[in-house]
Amino acid sequence: MTVAEVGGPVPRGVSRRAVLGAALGVSAAVAAASVGQVPTASAARARTDLVFIHGGSHGGWAWRRVVERLDVRRGRILTPTLPGVGDRAHRLARGITFQDGVDDIVASIEAEELENVVLVGHSIGGAYASAVAERIARRLRGAVYLDAVVVDPAERVLDVLTPSSRAALPTVVAQAGEGFFVPKPRDPEMFGVFREPDVAWLRRRLTAHPWSSWADVVPLEGTGPSVPRLYVDCTEPSFADVAPSKERIRARPGEWQVQRLTAGHDALVTEPAAVARLIRGFCREL
Repeated sequence: MTVAEVGGPVPRGVSRRAVLGAALGVSAAVAAASVGQVPTASAARARTDLVFIHGGSHGGWAWRRVVERLDVRRGRILTPTLPGVGDRAHRLARGITFQDGVDDIVASIEAEELENVVLVGHSIGGAYASAVAERIARRLRGAVYLDAVVVDPAERVLDVLTPSSRAALPTVVAQAGEGFFVPKPRDPEMFGVFREPDVAWLRRRLTAHPWSSWADVVPLEGTGPSVPRLYVDCTEPSFADVAPSKERIRARPGEWQVQRLTAGHDALVTEPAAVARLIRGFCREL
Protein backbone atom coordinates (compact mmCIF):
# COMPACT_ATOMS: atom_id res chain seq x y z
CA MET A 1 0.00 0.00 0.00
CA THR A 2 1.36 3.41 -0.94
CA VAL A 3 0.74 6.63 0.94
CA ALA A 4 -1.53 7.80 -1.83
CA GLU A 5 -3.66 4.64 -1.56
CA VAL A 6 -4.28 5.22 2.13
CA GLY A 7 -6.16 8.45 1.75
CA GLY A 8 -5.61 9.99 -1.64
CA PRO A 9 -3.58 13.15 -2.00
CA VAL A 10 -1.65 14.28 1.05
CA PRO A 11 -3.18 17.50 2.47
CA ARG A 12 -0.96 20.59 2.39
CA GLY A 13 1.07 20.93 5.58
CA VAL A 14 0.85 17.21 6.48
CA SER A 15 3.94 15.08 5.97
CA ARG A 16 3.82 11.75 4.21
CA ARG A 17 5.50 10.21 7.27
CA ALA A 18 2.53 11.28 9.46
CA VAL A 19 0.02 9.79 7.03
CA LEU A 20 1.94 6.53 6.82
CA GLY A 21 2.15 6.35 10.62
CA ALA A 22 -1.61 6.84 10.88
CA ALA A 23 -2.19 4.13 8.30
CA LEU A 24 -0.01 1.69 10.18
CA GLY A 25 -1.85 2.57 13.40
CA VAL A 26 -5.22 1.84 11.81
CA SER A 27 -3.95 -1.45 10.45
CA ALA A 28 -2.66 -2.47 13.86
CA ALA A 29 -5.97 -1.55 15.50
CA VAL A 30 -7.94 -3.61 12.98
CA ALA A 31 -5.63 -6.58 13.49
CA ALA A 32 -5.99 -6.34 17.27
CA ALA A 33 -9.77 -6.15 17.03
CA SER A 34 -9.82 -9.21 14.79
CA VAL A 35 -7.75 -11.18 17.29
CA GLY A 36 -10.18 -10.22 20.08
CA GLN A 37 -13.19 -11.37 18.07
CA VAL A 38 -11.85 -14.84 17.26
CA PRO A 39 -10.82 -16.67 20.44
CA THR A 40 -8.26 -19.42 20.12
CA ALA A 41 -9.18 -23.04 20.78
CA SER A 42 -7.19 -23.01 24.02
CA ALA A 43 -9.04 -19.88 25.21
CA ALA A 44 -12.38 -21.53 24.45
CA ARG A 45 -11.37 -24.58 26.50
CA ALA A 46 -10.34 -22.37 29.41
CA ARG A 47 -13.78 -20.74 29.57
CA THR A 48 -15.90 -21.91 32.49
CA ASP A 49 -19.52 -20.90 32.96
CA LEU A 50 -20.60 -20.85 36.60
CA VAL A 51 -24.13 -21.47 37.89
CA PHE A 52 -24.69 -20.73 41.59
CA ILE A 53 -27.64 -22.37 43.39
CA HIS A 54 -28.59 -20.87 46.75
CA GLY A 55 -29.81 -22.53 49.92
CA GLY A 56 -33.03 -22.38 51.89
CA SER A 57 -34.72 -18.99 52.39
CA HIS A 58 -31.94 -17.26 50.43
CA GLY A 59 -31.98 -16.22 46.77
CA GLY A 60 -29.65 -15.47 43.90
CA TRP A 61 -28.77 -12.27 45.75
CA ALA A 62 -26.86 -14.26 48.38
CA TRP A 63 -24.00 -14.93 45.94
CA ARG A 64 -23.35 -11.24 45.25
CA ARG A 65 -20.17 -10.95 47.31
CA VAL A 66 -18.67 -14.11 45.81
CA VAL A 67 -19.50 -13.11 42.23
CA GLU A 68 -17.90 -9.70 42.75
CA ARG A 69 -14.62 -11.50 43.38
CA LEU A 70 -14.70 -13.63 40.22
CA ASP A 71 -13.44 -12.70 36.76
CA VAL A 72 -16.44 -12.60 34.43
CA ARG A 73 -14.07 -12.57 31.45
CA ARG A 74 -13.39 -16.24 32.10
CA GLY A 75 -17.01 -17.24 31.55
CA ARG A 76 -20.65 -16.44 32.17
CA ILE A 77 -22.06 -16.39 35.71
CA LEU A 78 -25.69 -17.15 36.59
CA THR A 79 -27.27 -16.87 40.05
CA PRO A 80 -30.85 -18.10 39.53
CA THR A 81 -33.44 -17.83 42.29
CA LEU A 82 -35.64 -20.82 43.08
CA PRO A 83 -39.40 -20.29 42.75
CA GLY A 84 -41.09 -18.81 45.81
CA VAL A 85 -38.09 -17.18 47.50
CA GLY A 86 -35.88 -14.10 47.18
CA ASP A 87 -36.92 -11.89 44.30
CA ARG A 88 -39.55 -14.53 43.46
CA ALA A 89 -41.08 -14.61 46.95
CA HIS A 90 -44.27 -13.07 45.57
CA ARG A 91 -44.78 -16.34 43.66
CA LEU A 92 -44.81 -18.51 46.79
CA ALA A 93 -47.69 -20.96 46.36
CA ARG A 94 -48.86 -24.38 47.42
CA GLY A 95 -48.23 -26.02 44.04
CA ILE A 96 -44.48 -25.33 43.77
CA THR A 97 -42.47 -28.56 43.50
CA PHE A 98 -38.81 -29.48 43.71
CA GLN A 99 -38.98 -30.33 40.03
CA ASP A 100 -40.05 -26.74 39.26
CA GLY A 101 -36.78 -25.43 40.67
CA VAL A 102 -34.73 -27.93 38.66
CA ASP A 103 -36.65 -27.07 35.49
CA ASP A 104 -36.10 -23.34 36.03
CA ILE A 105 -32.35 -23.72 36.47
CA VAL A 106 -31.98 -25.99 33.45
CA ALA A 107 -34.06 -23.60 31.35
CA SER A 108 -31.80 -20.70 32.34
CA ILE A 109 -28.68 -22.67 31.41
CA GLU A 110 -30.13 -23.65 28.05
CA ALA A 111 -31.50 -20.18 27.27
CA GLU A 112 -28.11 -18.61 27.97
CA GLU A 113 -26.41 -21.38 25.94
CA LEU A 114 -23.86 -22.03 28.68
CA GLU A 115 -21.10 -24.58 28.07
CA ASN A 116 -18.36 -26.05 30.27
CA VAL A 117 -20.61 -25.49 33.28
CA VAL A 118 -19.52 -25.73 36.90
CA LEU A 119 -22.47 -25.93 39.28
CA VAL A 120 -22.05 -24.46 42.76
CA GLY A 121 -24.70 -25.49 45.29
CA HIS A 122 -25.00 -24.18 48.85
CA SER A 123 -26.91 -25.98 51.62
CA ILE A 124 -30.07 -27.52 50.10
CA GLY A 125 -28.84 -26.08 46.80
CA GLY A 126 -26.59 -29.15 46.72
CA ALA A 127 -29.63 -31.35 46.08
CA TYR A 128 -30.67 -29.10 43.20
CA ALA A 129 -27.12 -29.19 41.83
CA SER A 130 -27.19 -33.00 41.79
CA ALA A 131 -30.51 -33.08 39.93
CA VAL A 132 -29.48 -30.37 37.46
CA ALA A 133 -26.19 -32.16 36.78
CA GLU A 134 -28.04 -35.16 35.33
CA ARG A 135 -30.07 -32.90 33.06
CA ILE A 136 -27.10 -30.97 31.64
CA ALA A 137 -24.59 -33.84 31.40
CA ARG A 138 -23.28 -32.73 28.00
CA ARG A 139 -22.56 -29.21 29.26
CA LEU A 140 -21.14 -30.11 32.69
CA ARG A 141 -17.46 -29.86 33.71
CA GLY A 142 -17.68 -30.09 37.49
CA ALA A 143 -19.59 -29.28 40.66
CA VAL A 144 -18.85 -27.55 43.95
CA TYR A 145 -20.90 -28.29 47.08
CA LEU A 146 -20.54 -25.48 49.61
CA ASP A 147 -21.53 -26.94 53.02
CA ALA A 148 -24.31 -28.60 51.08
CA VAL A 149 -26.62 -31.59 51.40
CA VAL A 150 -25.78 -34.63 49.32
CA VAL A 151 -28.68 -36.87 48.32
CA ASP A 152 -28.93 -40.26 46.67
CA PRO A 153 -31.71 -41.46 44.32
CA ALA A 154 -35.16 -41.84 45.92
CA GLU A 155 -34.23 -39.55 48.82
CA ARG A 156 -35.67 -36.25 50.00
CA VAL A 157 -33.57 -33.49 51.51
CA LEU A 158 -35.47 -34.18 54.73
CA ASP A 159 -34.05 -37.72 54.74
CA VAL A 160 -30.44 -36.51 54.97
CA LEU A 161 -30.90 -34.02 57.82
CA THR A 162 -30.30 -34.77 61.49
CA PRO A 163 -32.97 -36.83 63.30
CA SER A 164 -34.01 -33.80 65.35
CA SER A 165 -34.61 -31.70 62.24
CA ARG A 166 -36.48 -34.52 60.52
CA ALA A 167 -38.81 -34.59 63.52
CA ALA A 168 -39.14 -30.83 64.04
CA LEU A 169 -39.45 -29.40 60.53
CA PRO A 170 -42.87 -30.88 59.66
CA THR A 171 -44.24 -29.47 62.93
CA VAL A 172 -42.78 -26.03 62.20
CA VAL A 173 -44.35 -26.09 58.72
CA ALA A 174 -47.74 -27.14 60.09
CA GLN A 175 -47.67 -24.39 62.71
CA ALA A 176 -46.95 -21.80 60.01
CA GLY A 177 -50.63 -22.09 59.13
CA GLU A 178 -50.62 -22.96 55.45
CA GLY A 179 -48.57 -26.16 55.52
CA PHE A 180 -46.64 -25.57 52.29
CA PHE A 181 -43.72 -23.40 53.35
CA VAL A 182 -40.92 -23.22 55.91
CA PRO A 183 -41.16 -19.87 57.73
CA LYS A 184 -38.50 -17.21 57.32
CA PRO A 185 -35.59 -17.86 59.72
CA ARG A 186 -35.69 -15.52 62.69
CA ASP A 187 -32.00 -15.50 63.52
CA PRO A 188 -29.32 -15.41 60.79
CA GLU A 189 -26.89 -16.41 63.53
CA MET A 190 -28.08 -19.98 62.97
CA PHE A 191 -26.13 -19.87 59.69
CA GLY A 192 -22.90 -18.83 61.42
CA VAL A 193 -23.36 -15.13 60.67
CA PHE A 194 -22.50 -12.83 63.57
CA ARG A 195 -21.22 -9.47 62.27
CA GLU A 196 -24.03 -6.97 62.66
CA PRO A 197 -23.98 -5.60 59.07
CA ASP A 198 -24.20 -9.17 57.75
CA VAL A 199 -26.95 -10.09 60.19
CA ALA A 200 -28.94 -6.99 59.21
CA TRP A 201 -28.50 -7.78 55.50
CA LEU A 202 -29.82 -11.31 55.93
CA ARG A 203 -32.74 -10.19 58.09
CA ARG A 204 -33.81 -7.86 55.27
CA ARG A 205 -33.44 -10.47 52.55
CA LEU A 206 -34.32 -13.91 53.93
CA THR A 207 -37.81 -15.20 53.08
CA ALA A 208 -40.07 -18.16 53.67
CA HIS A 209 -39.25 -21.16 51.45
CA PRO A 210 -41.47 -23.80 49.77
CA TRP A 211 -41.70 -26.94 51.89
CA SER A 212 -41.34 -29.03 48.74
CA SER A 213 -37.60 -28.36 48.69
CA TRP A 214 -37.34 -30.62 51.74
CA ALA A 215 -40.39 -32.86 51.35
CA ASP A 216 -40.32 -33.87 47.66
CA VAL A 217 -38.22 -36.78 46.45
CA VAL A 218 -35.29 -35.26 44.57
CA PRO A 219 -35.61 -36.12 40.84
CA LEU A 220 -32.35 -38.02 40.71
CA GLU A 221 -31.63 -41.28 38.90
CA GLY A 222 -27.99 -41.76 39.82
CA THR A 223 -26.92 -41.63 36.18
CA GLY A 224 -25.16 -38.30 36.36
CA PRO A 225 -21.87 -37.72 34.53
CA SER A 226 -18.59 -38.61 36.22
CA VAL A 227 -17.10 -35.16 36.72
CA PRO A 228 -14.79 -33.69 39.37
CA ARG A 229 -16.63 -32.70 42.54
CA LEU A 230 -15.41 -30.50 45.37
CA TYR A 231 -17.01 -30.45 48.80
CA VAL A 232 -16.28 -27.35 50.90
CA ASP A 233 -16.67 -28.25 54.57
CA CYS A 234 -17.41 -25.13 56.63
CA THR A 235 -16.25 -25.89 60.14
CA GLU A 236 -16.48 -22.78 62.37
CA PRO A 237 -19.18 -23.08 63.52
CA SER A 238 -20.44 -26.26 61.94
CA PHE A 239 -24.05 -26.47 60.77
CA ALA A 240 -25.74 -29.56 62.19
CA ASP A 241 -28.10 -30.28 59.31
CA VAL A 242 -25.31 -30.94 56.81
CA ALA A 243 -23.39 -33.25 59.18
CA PRO A 244 -25.03 -36.42 57.74
CA SER A 245 -24.00 -35.33 54.24
CA LYS A 246 -20.42 -34.81 55.40
CA GLU A 247 -20.39 -38.32 56.85
CA ARG A 248 -21.54 -39.58 53.46
CA ILE A 249 -18.69 -37.70 51.74
CA ARG A 250 -16.11 -39.13 54.11
CA ALA A 251 -17.38 -42.62 53.32
CA ARG A 252 -16.76 -42.04 49.59
CA PRO A 253 -13.24 -40.58 49.47
CA GLY A 254 -12.55 -41.59 45.88
CA GLU A 255 -15.50 -39.61 44.56
CA TRP A 256 -14.81 -36.21 46.11
CA GLN A 257 -12.20 -33.60 46.72
CA VAL A 258 -12.66 -32.00 50.15
CA GLN A 259 -11.52 -28.59 51.33
CA ARG A 260 -12.11 -27.33 54.87
CA LEU A 261 -12.97 -23.69 55.38
CA THR A 262 -12.83 -21.94 58.76
CA ALA A 263 -16.19 -20.22 58.40
CA GLY A 264 -19.83 -20.78 59.24
CA HIS A 265 -22.54 -22.26 57.03
CA ASP A 266 -23.15 -18.98 55.20
CA ALA A 267 -19.52 -18.61 54.13
CA LEU A 268 -20.75 -17.06 50.88
CA VAL A 269 -21.80 -14.09 53.04
CA THR A 270 -19.08 -14.00 55.70
CA GLU A 271 -16.02 -15.22 53.76
CA PRO A 272 -16.75 -14.54 50.09
CA ALA A 273 -13.10 -14.03 49.15
CA ALA A 274 -12.18 -17.47 50.48
CA VAL A 275 -15.13 -19.09 48.71
CA ALA A 276 -14.23 -17.37 45.43
CA ARG A 277 -10.62 -18.49 45.80
CA LEU A 278 -11.64 -22.13 46.24
CA ILE A 279 -13.92 -21.96 43.21
CA ARG A 280 -11.20 -20.39 41.06
CA GLY A 281 -8.71 -23.05 42.13
CA PHE A 282 -11.15 -25.85 41.38
CA CYS A 283 -11.91 -24.46 37.91
CA ARG A 284 -8.20 -24.12 37.08
CA GLU A 285 -7.72 -27.83 37.75
CA LEU A 286 -10.49 -28.97 35.37
